[in-house]
Amino acid sequence: MIQVGLITEPNNKKALAKVAVDGRVTDWLPVISMSGKFKRVYSPASVDDQVLVINPHGNNENGFILRGVFSKNLKTPEKAGDDCEVTEYEDGTIITYDKEAKELNVETKSKIIIKVDNDVIIECKKATIKADKITLDGDTKIIGNLEVTKSIKDKKGDLTGHKHKVTGHNLAEPRP
Repeated sequence: MIQVGLITEPNNKKALAKVAVDGRVTDWLPVISMSGKFKRVYSPASVDDQVLVINPHGNNENGFILRGVFSKNLKTPEKAGDDCEVTEYEDGTIITYDKEAKELNVETKSKIIIKVDNDVIIECKKATIKADKITLDGDTKIIGNLEVTKSIKDKKGDLTGHKHKVTGHNLAEPRP
């Protein structure tokens, strides 16, 4: 037996939920998620999520919940399409992958944190970082040329607009 209902009470620590179906509320039922030895994906269930309650042979004791039914109240994400996979979060964060454009896009007003116990290697033809301010916290090594279009400062001051008392600026000794 398959029925459509709304989650009334989730227990996300145990991946269980109660569902209102035809005026009655089920017992705690397991919520189907992608899980296995290789990979586990967790997404919390919420009150009023529309779901399918599946009861093999009409037996609620063996029942389970299949989430993710789009409806009038829960539309597909605006950016969804034949070639675009979308993950959209309640706070407005959106992750899209457009297969045709070969583009992965993350839009968020939140912080993005990447923690790695080993090296991070980014290989690309060209990278552009646009930010109001960038802080590199650690020793920095540049292999290749460095082109600066504005000023350079260190703890002793301005390196691009400073003045020397030494005549012949290019003959000045490096600072210690």
